[in-house]
Amino acid sequence: MLELMLCALLTIVPDYLYRRYGQGKRLGRDITLYSVWYELRWGIVTCLMLTISLLTVIFYYHPATQVATLSFRTVPIVPEVGGRVAEVLVVARVDLQTSEARIQEARSGYQQALDELQTKQELKRRNDNVVSVREIERLENLVEGRQAGVAAATAARETAQTRISVQLPAARASAEAALAQAQVELDKTVIRAGVAGHIEQFALRVGDIVNPLLRPAGILIPVDAGRRTIQAAFTQIEAPSLKVGMIGEISCMSKPWTIIPVVVTDVQDFIATGQFRASDQLVDLQQSARVGSVLVFMEPLYEGGFDGLIPGTNCSANAYTSHHDAIASGKHSAFRNFVMHAIDVTGVVHAAVLRIQAALAPIKVLVLSGH
Repeated sequence: MLELMLCALLTIVPDYLYRRYGQGKRLGRDITLYSVWYELRWGIVTCLMLTISLLTVIFYYHPATQVATLSFRTVPIVPEVGGRVAEVLVVARVDLQTSEARIQEARSGYQQALDELQTKQELKRRNDNVVSVREIERLENLVEGRQAGVAAATAARETAQTRISVQLPAARASAEAALAQAQVELDKTVIRAGVAGHIEQFALRVGDIVNPLLRPAGILIPVDAGRRTIQAAFTQIEAPSLKVGMIGEISCMSKPWTIIPVVVTDVQDFIATGQFRASDQLVDLQQSARVGSVLVFMEPLYEGGFDGLIPGTNCSANAYTSHHDAIASGKHSAFRNFVMHAIDVTGVVHAAVLRIQAALAPIKVLVLSGH
C-alpha cells in the first residue's frame, strides 16, 4: 500500500493536476466515478506498472520476511543408561587360616599316636607278655594314618597358599575390574550438566523410571540460549541478494515499538527441503513439493542489541542491499551509479513498512485480534 501511494504521487496526481488545471475538468462533474478510468487512464496504468516494478526491486534487493525467531537449543535431562547397580565386596585368606588349623590338629594326633606306639614297643621289649602283637600292629597303623593326615593337611595348606598367591589375586583383579565397570555404569545414572542454565518441566520423583530413549527427566535451557543469533527464513528468489555483512533490521513481538539493527553473519548454502534419508524406497520429488526457504543468521549490530528479547519470540526482519562501496570505487558509469543509488534508496520504503508494522503490532494483536 505504501508503495502504491508513493507511485500515485508520481503518476496519478500529476495526471489529475493536468486534467484539472490544463483542461479545466473538475472532480465530481467532469471526472466522476464512471469516467475516472477514461480521464486518468494514463496515470492509473503508469502507477500500476511503476508500483509493480518498485515492489520487484524492493523485494529483490531488500529482502523482507515475517518468519524470523530467536531459536535456542535445549538439553534433555537423561541418564546414559537405565537400571540399577549393586555394590560388590571381595573377601580372602580365610581358607589359609583353616588349613593351618587342620595341620596343627593332624600333627597333634600323629604325635600322640607315635608316643603311644613307642611306649607299647618298649614294654613289649622288656616283657613280651605285657603287650600283644595285635596291639602293636594297631598302633603302627594308627601312626601311619595320622602321618598321612599331616601330609594331607600340609597339601591343603599348599593349595590354599597357591590360591592366595596366584588364583585369588587374579580373581581380585577381575573383581576390581568388574567393580570399576559397575562404578562407571553407576556414574552414567548420575546426570551432570555440561553447561550452565536452568531446568524446566522437571517433574521427576523418587521411584520413577528414567529412560534415555523414552522418558527424560526434564529440559535444561542454557543461559545464553537465544541471546546471540536470530534465524530468518527468506524466499529462494531473494537468495542472490543475501550476502554476509548486509545490514538489516528486526522488529519482535516481545519488544514492541522497537527496531533493532542487525548484521547478516551467515547464509545457509543449502535448503532444508532438499534433504533425504537413505531408505528402501526411491525418492519422489513430488512428495516434497513444498518450497523451502533460505536460512539467514543475524546478530545484533551493537552489543546488547537483543537485551529484553525473549528467546523463541516471533520477529519480522529486513535486509538491505548497499552499493556504497561499488559507487565509491569509481569503476562504473554515471548511469549505473544512478541505478545503484536508486536501488539503495528504495530500501527506505521497506524500512518505513517495518516501522509501521512495529507501531501497529500491539494494536493488531491486543485489539483487532479479539484478545
